[in-house]
Amino acid sequence: MSDSKTKAPVQAANHGVAWEKAFGYAQAIKVKDTIYVSGQLSHDSAGNLVAPADLDEAGKPQSFDNMEAQIRQTYENARILLAQFGASEVARFG
Repeated sequence: MSDSKTKAPVQAANHGVAWEKAFGYAQAIKVKDTIYVSGQLSHDSAGNLVAPADLDEAGKPQSFDNMEAQIRQTYENARILLAQFGASEVARFG
């Protein structure tokens, strides 16, 4: 695949979870020296949510106690994607 404006090769990265193929999207795309990462979730390699919150009758979280585990898994998922392109660090802003 290539970008029609610059003819640069475009590379895609995925986790291999079922919904990537079902909905036809990539978790990350690399164009030249820039990597674009989609919004990530706290799922494991099998696609199971990590530390999901219990929900009340209205479908809202009853507690946010599991948030740390969810965030750690989300960052790990981003790290795995970046590693597929040989990237080892995330730029920090702010």
